[in-house]
Amino acid sequence: MAKRQLTQSEIQRALVESDDENIFVRECDSDDENFAVDSCSDSESNVTEPTPENNDEQLWSESDDVPLQEYVSIDTYKGRDGTTWKSEPDRQSRTPRHNIIRGGIHKVILPPRQAIIDPIVSFSLFIDDHVLEIIVKYTNTEGLRVLQNRWKSTDKIEMQAFLGLLLTIGVNKQGSVDFREYWDPIFGNPIFRATMGKNRFASLLRFLRFDDKNTWSLRKSKDKLAPIRELWEYVNQNLKKLYLPGENLTIDEQLVPFRGRVSFKRFLPSKPDKYGMKIWWICDSKTSYPLFGVPYLGKEGQNRAENLAYNVVNQLCQPYFRSNRNVTFDNYFTSIDVAKYLAQNGLTTVGTLRKNKTCIPPNFQPKKTRDIESNVFGFYKNMTLVSYVPKKNRAVILLSTMHHGKEEDVNKNNKSEINLY
Repeated sequence: MAKRQLTQSEIQRALVESDDENIFVRECDSDDENFAVDSCSDSESNVTEPTPENNDEQLWSESDDVPLQEYVSIDTYKGRDGTTWKSEPDRQSRTPRHNIIRGGIHKVILPPRQAIIDPIVSFSLFIDDHVLEIIVKYTNTEGLRVLQNRWKSTDKIEMQAFLGLLLTIGVNKQGSVDFREYWDPIFGNPIFRATMGKNRFASLLRFLRFDDKNTWSLRKSKDKLAPIRELWEYVNQNLKKLYLPGENLTIDEQLVPFRGRVSFKRFLPSKPDKYGMKIWWICDSKTSYPLFGVPYLGKEGQNRAENLAYNVVNQLCQPYFRSNRNVTFDNYFTSIDVAKYLAQNGLTTVGTLRKNKTCIPPNFQPKKTRDIESNVFGFYKNMTLVSYVPKKNRAVILLSTMHHGKEEDVNKNNKSEINLY
């Protein structure tokens, strides 16, 4: 690794502050800007003092008496926006502070005097009594509004049974099947017939509500997610408070299949289900536990959303600021601005970069002349840029604020530590 150079003023200050004129200035082993000054008892120890003819900074070796060359040239790469990347990293003698996490990780935080003994208890931690009360309240309100005296009010026990049947349909992947077939005496599932009648299930499915429909028009003009906003925010808070994530978090998108009528329905041909509602999630990388979700609601009014990726990352990562965790994401979110912002708030990042980013120097772009499985590294402040060639005329470019070296794994196609991470 490249050694930190002692400036002329540092050497002069060390000479002035020392009582012994015969001293040797040695590079410090710590990460901070301090350096060690050791007195030398040997009369043969030499001192290299700056001279008017030589104003260059000195770079010293780790040996006590053999200085390296006076100036070490380091190649630089420059992006189109003027960002200058060094070819050699700064010296790192110990694990950086931002890579050290204190406190528990992968920890389930349960309410007092409660233990998870079966799946129902686990499910009730998220869909708790308060959620059921919201659903029961507004479902009864809608049923009474339409059917009046003919509506039979539901309660929490019946609503739990109804949700259980919906989950059963999802587990069996029968969402596209007509619900009447679940009660077929020959081909249907006996669980449905034992739980409730077909007509009652159809009635609950028709009047199922999560908010007051009478105030829809007022609230939907300000919030497109108004019909489920109260429930969504409450369950989101439950997800976050019940689990302490590990050292690595991941941000990505999910397309929830939906073909109903909403203004923010998306069409993503790369997904198994082409149509649905898009949700951005931050999850624990190891357990895939969802921590916090933000639905994509399209543009607000006539103005197109600006810095959408930046705002989404900010909203998702805010609960974990100053925790020294790492966040990984794909090239939609990765940029120097996002990496800088998260680094200022105590989070490191690792992600792939789109090749049209102006910060990427031409040397990192795909070229026919580059060797297969070769790497090019660039270092800018606390960021590391690496370009890897998986095959001819291709390149994968990654940005990291967690890694600060040129570590490569020969046994895994010469990929860098950033790439493997």
